[in-house]
Amino acid sequence: MKMRRIYQLVDRLALGYELQLQRFREMRDLARRQQEVVRAGGGLHLEEILARRQALMEEIDETGRELSALREEVQQILHFREFNLEKLKELVHTPSCTKLGEILRELAGVIEEIQGCDRESTALLEGQIKAVRDSLQDVRSLRAANRAYQAKPPDGGSFLDLKK
Repeated sequence: MKMRRIYQLVDRLALGYELQLQRFREMRDLARRQQEVVRAGGGLHLEEILARRQALMEEIDETGRELSALREEVQQILHFREFNLEKLKELVHTPSCTKLGEILRELAGVIEEIQGCDRESTALLEGQIKAVRDSLQDVRSLRAANRAYQAKPPDGGSFLDLKK
């Protein structure tokens, strides 16, 4: 009975992580598109991409909570302190267990790719923000210089009394 439940849990974990992998692949594709948009300076499209990424993250978080509960159940049944795939593979010899290992390896690579894209996008955005700030500072300096050297009226100005 106990081992049958473990097999079921491993099957559900493999399916759940396969779904997570699909979502993270979509996230990677969005991160790549985000990079391209940032390079091209397309702010309107960036907002759409970020909104989709946020929605995906919410889906990933929800599935992550479900997977966490499944991992905890496996840990309790097998008396593991923490979830350990290698120990699980020693005890459970199923194709789902092997598949789970492959999915987790690929998932780690996809996440690393997303992080790399995000680091590059962040650096590009920071550079663009700095360029805008520098440009604004130049405009402010130019305005201040124009005010300081603006010509004064030749006779020093005059006051008109409109009551008379």
